Amino acid sequence: MLSEAEKERRWQAAGLENDTIFGLVMGRKDICKLFLRSAIPDVVFTDLEVTPQKEIVNHYHSKAVRLDVLAVDEQGNHYDVEIQVKNEHNVPQRSKFYHSMMTNRMVGQGENYQKVKATYVIFVCMFNVNTEEALSHFEMINRNNLNEKLNDGTHTILLNVNADSSKLNENLQGLVQVLKRESVNQSQLGQELSKALKEVKGDMLVKNQLGYASEDMVLYGQQDVIQSLIENKDKLGLSENSIIEIIMEKIHLTKSEAEELYDEMLEDLEKQKQN
Repeated sequence: MLSEAEKERRWQAAGLENDTIFGLVMGRKDICKLFLRSAIPDVVFTDLEVTPQKEIVNHYHSKAVRLDVLAVDEQGNHYDVEIQVKNEHNVPQRSKFYHSMMTNRMVGQGENYQKVKATYVIFVCMFNVNTEEALSHFEMINRNNLNEKLNDGTHTILLNVNADSSKLNENLQGLVQVLKRESVNQSQLGQELSKALKEVKGDMLVKNQLGYASEDMVLYGQQDVIQSLIENKDKLGLSENSIIEIIMEKIHLTKSEAEELYDEMLEDLEKQKQN
């Protein structure tokens, strides 16, 4: 069992990248509206129904999914906003599954497919995804004519926190700064996120309900850095113990936690080589 001191340390270390905290902050309607309008400026809506930590189960045999933030506009379009901390190398597959889960809940038995509205899956990634852009928007297109879209309303958007954010609009830059724990610009979204984060972290009821961030391993988007150190440790003249010490210092983990994380990263690298 965790000591009170350890619980407090974990709670103080947790930030917006913690999925539960992210849901509580991004799940505030005004913040969610501002984020969506910043990430998808061509989308037009006046109001949203926003639900943080929304669980969707479409069939008792199927895999359930808990969305960090689910928003539905007045036209019935669905928006899923997710924070992704650990790279499990399944972003495309996870996106496909989330789209299907949201689509399935739109249409009942015997209803017309015209009831199917647009679905947006937005992943805020604390690791490097397979794109050089800070913000990437994917749709279904015709491979024989790349200018022709299917217009099925399926949109996947990736916000790469580790990429060059200089081309992002001011609001999205503010989000990145909050996630990376940097000085936050004067953008409306950056300021609102900072304020809401302080309120959530200062709420004793939330603090107790979350169990001081529970057992979460908060990587702060440094997974790729750690993996690179492990992969190149011989070239860099680093030992396993020295990398574990770096992990302890940079991510504020205990030695046993850092050792466990090191083993996880090493296992991930070996799997990547096999693939």
